[in-house]
Amino acid sequence: MKAWENFLKSEEKELGSSTVKKWLSTLRVLRYDPANLHLEAKDSFQAHWFEEHIRPTLSKRLLGINKRPVKVYLTVAKGGATASGKDPKKTKAIESMKLQWESPDASQGFTNFVWTDSNQIINKILQEVVTKTADPSFNPIFLHGPPGSGKTHLLNATAVELKKAGLKTTFIRAENFTEHLVTAIRAGQMQQFRGAYRHTDVLIIDDIQIFANRASTQEEFFHTFNELHLAGRTIILSSCTPPGELVGIEPRLVSRFEWGITLALHVLKKNDLKKLVWQRADERGLGLTEKSQDFLAETFTQSPKSLMRAIDAMALRLPPKSGSSPEELKRVLADLISSEKASLITPDKVIKTVAEYWGILVEDILGKSQSRECVLPRQIAMSICRSQLELPFTKIGLIFDRDHSTVISAIRHITKKQEADNELSSSLNSLIKQLFYKN
Repeated sequence: MKAWENFLKSEEKELGSSTVKKWLSTLRVLRYDPANLHLEAKDSFQAHWFEEHIRPTLSKRLLGINKRPVKVYLTVAKGGATASGKDPKKTKAIESMKLQWESPDASQGFTNFVWTDSNQIINKILQEVVTKTADPSFNPIFLHGPPGSGKTHLLNATAVELKKAGLKTTFIRAENFTEHLVTAIRAGQMQQFRGAYRHTDVLIIDDIQIFANRASTQEEFFHTFNELHLAGRTIILSSCTPPGELVGIEPRLVSRFEWGITLALHVLKKNDLKKLVWQRADERGLGLTEKSQDFLAETFTQSPKSLMRAIDAMALRLPPKSGSSPEELKRVLADLISSEKASLITPDKVIKTVAEYWGILVEDILGKSQSRECVLPRQIAMSICRSQLELPFTKIGLIFDRDHSTVISAIRHITKKQEADNELSSSLNSLIKQLFYKN
């Protein structure tokens, strides 16, 4: 039946080929006509999975002649295992899922976060969350900012304090939420999955933008969000962009993200980085001159984490209160300085990565060619330089040898195009992840 074959192909894009191969392709087609399809599941596990995850979408996605829905009848083969039977593989899969919960990093607390005038409101709101056990003033709380702005640090700090207060707190990266969902689907244990995520006092999810273009994940999270919000449970989310600029996320989810409060974080400026250096060095018993503080703040700019790693290394490699000069620090931290330079995300690295992704030369992106093969990657490279590196339009124009108005037009074009082009959105997200989220 052509309609069923087309449906399986479309589901591969949503669930992945391995899931479709295991759960849908193995369904036996007993008979069919233009308006009806009779399927047979090998056991009740497969039938239960189908009813829970596929049946709700059939009327919109399995269409026959004249785009009319095909009615599906499902039976279980005689002798098939029952849902009450034990399947070691499924049990092992669920046990694995339970073991993959993330524990907050206790070293990332509120006390060693660098608070500035611009983020004091965030401090106030998160402190309110950890001191109040119910009825949050804002729900959800949505943090957004570029890599290195401290989103994960604050989520960790909040989760640590909530657990100390005795609240059941679920802290997870968005990518792992999807992995848990797939594991539960394959094991036929969606009831356990939902119990884990919906019976919690606080749900904290980092990097929500990773849900982009994952329809099944967004569908499940939509219902999880609704149930928690209705019960007055706190939801805290983070993303690299504000809700209204998320691409590949369903409007109904975006609107819910905006129900509470949206808070922006920014990469630390030089003076704030110096404050971080002084604070961390004092904790480690290091005596640093102002020149040494300047050197560290100007050298380790990739993220506050790399700066703190350098100071921790100094504590191990230098005697206490040594007051080392910048020249001495260059020698002692030579390996970390080399690593910092290699990992630093620059406009040149963005352009090179985009060129490699599209199989063209750097010269093609920076050149004058107006062919689609060059224009689209060029516009995407400009967009990343703006959204992730926060470069001014004029600076981007100098890099690409274009007028700043051309840069503005190109970035607006990409932003608008993402909303309608899932493939482009997926490519952009892959590039950003490749550049900024390797670890």
